[in-house]
Amino acid sequence: MGFLSNIEVTNQAAPVCPEGDYVITCTKAKYLLKDPYMPEEEDNLKGMLCVFEIPFGKSSGQCVKNFNLWNSSPIARDIASAEFTEMAKAMGFESKEGKIIGLDDSFQLVGKKALAHIKIANHWKTEEKENQIAFFIKNDDAELSDTQPYDDDIPF
Repeated sequence: MGFLSNIEVTNQAAPVCPEGDYVITCTKAKYLLKDPYMPEEEDNLKGMLCVFEIPFGKSSGQCVKNFNLWNSSPIARDIASAEFTEMAKAMGFESKEGKIIGLDDSFQLVGKKALAHIKIANHWKTEEKENQIAFFIKNDDAELSDTQPYDDDIPF
């Protein structure tokens, strides 16, 4: 046995970023009509699932956001629609009149950046700490910087 026999390999979750404003990047976006973790008899219609990378320091975290756009509850759909609109506007899919334009499919979200406030919360099932998007921030900058966390208190 060599020195490798003493190395323990474990699966590690993405690190949890400190709470704050970050420029995040959508790395995955797809339609999910059923939540595989919920029993079939419950209202488990999902919607649009997006995974975001949160770069910070020499590492990066991630968070998952589900927009319940097709939930049977009108209240859940209204909340999801407002959150999805907020995200789309933060990514630049907005006309001068404030309407969402140029967004026809989920693949268009992948690679897009947005400014968002990231919070730390307990996972709904495991109770482990994780990053969650508290809200998206509309930013009028033509390009979003990759410097993290976002700092708008530039002294010049």
